[in-house]
Amino acid sequence: DDHASTSGGGGGGGSIDISIPLAEQVFHDAKSSLLATLTSSLYSQRPRGAALPRDESTALAEFLDLIRWAFPPETQVHDLAEDLRLEYPAVVASEEGLLNVVGREKYTGMGVDWSRRCGAEAEGGYSCGFWAVLHILS
Repeated sequence: DDHASTSGGGGGGGSIDISIPLAEQVFHDAKSSLLATLTSSLYSQRPRGAALPRDESTALAEFLDLIRWAFPPETQVHDLAEDLRLEYPAVVASEEGLLNVVGREKYTGMGVDWSRRCGAEAEGGYSCGFWAVLHILS
């Protein structure tokens, strides 16, 4: 059976159990871990308003290009990587620039939560989802 339940947490009390294909769960979990990395780690060691250093900016650009190449165009992760590249100067200039792109209306509901595949039953949602990113990229 390549369907499993997912529990939607993240945004506001209650959970929704629906049956979704395993492949969709993998992309969902990858999206959650990528979003968590971008919003909580990229600027975490910088003073407020600081830009990313050149080497980190270059690495981010290359990583976003890899995501755009590897993720199917119909996925939110591909769209997000595309928008981050289009707004790249603002994204690397400050955390605010990054959050302005991530906070766009089309990404509403693109929160950090994991399917049951990576959630409570599997334990370790973030690392499970990040492994999904790595598998998709390879």
